[in-house]
Amino acid sequence: MFKIKNCENIFLKKIEEYEQKNGKIYILGAGECGKKLYEALSYYGKNVDGFVVDKDKIERPNTGEIICTEDVLKMPQCVLLIIAINGYDLKRMGTLSDTIEILYEDIFSLWAVEECGIDYDYYTKHLKEFEHFYSMLSDPKSIACVEAYINQKISGKFGELQNLWETNAYYDSNLIDLCKINTIVDCGAYNGDSFLAFAEAFKESTGCDFGGTAYLLEPNIDNYEQLDSISLNYKGVKPLQIGAWDKEDQLTFLTNGTSSGIVSAGDVSICVDCIDHILQGERADFIKMDIEGAELYALKGARNTIETYHPILAICVYHRREDLITIPEYIRTLYEGYKFYIRAYSLYSTELVLYAVP
Repeated sequence: MFKIKNCENIFLKKIEEYEQKNGKIYILGAGECGKKLYEALSYYGKNVDGFVVDKDKIERPNTGEIICTEDVLKMPQCVLLIIAINGYDLKRMGTLSDTIEILYEDIFSLWAVEECGIDYDYYTKHLKEFEHFYSMLSDPKSIACVEAYINQKISGKFGELQNLWETNAYYDSNLIDLCKINTIVDCGAYNGDSFLAFAEAFKESTGCDFGGTAYLLEPNIDNYEQLDSISLNYKGVKPLQIGAWDKEDQLTFLTNGTSSGIVSAGDVSICVDCIDHILQGERADFIKMDIEGAELYALKGARNTIETYHPILAICVYHRREDLITIPEYIRTLYEGYKFYIRAYSLYSTELVLYAVP
């Protein structure tokens, strides 16, 4: 069974300490990361005093006080400053006073708590399901990746994934025989980067350019328009401005850069359809999904394809906290011959991919 080391999250613990001594609590960074961290802390009943930004930054959240970096450094009272900017260089802060404490850990451990935050209570409540998931994994590295991911989600501390994460997302040649792939379905194609990574990996493995068929599903119009240039170089590429779902429908979509997705309060309307309908009975050899929490719906829409052809699956399982439990179990109901592997592709507790290999 997975070995869980901690039961407390470092962010919640530190905030409680500063609440008790009436200190100030600020988030450094008012961009997407800062705003989502603010929402996650609010879910746990934790309030922050505001956001710290550089003078030249124009991004502003809808709530909370805004102060500049220079001003927070001059504050006389105790200050907890939570870093919410990926890759932030602490040297930019200059010399810190003894009253300022920097907290620079895995802010993604708390993101979207209602959907994907795995805290200790959630883990213990679903212990039997996690034990079953453990039994489904096919190699020690998969177990190590999930164990590190869960520990980092619970604790919020960097380090668990330090020696495990890799960079070859979705197309691990140690798990997948790329030579056998002739038709790929890329759900969440973004600007084509994941398909181009596949094409490069395919050429490295076979010595040939990919000449098969690739369905690139991307509902975001800005991203979709970037796919045309790829279809000029790969004749089998078929860009589709559509989202993968469990049926043909029209849904609302939040356009928010790389983390856009299907939500009830979206800002645009998009078309969605199921993979079975898109393929019309055609064979699929590989299906990749990174679609911001819609993965289980899209898998249900690919039921006939998976049952018939048993394609290799590379599915993101970090967008919703129940995905680690529900997605592999659902795939197993479609084909019992799959072997399951997990690989991590980030130092943060994100980018966790489930491979189902026939």
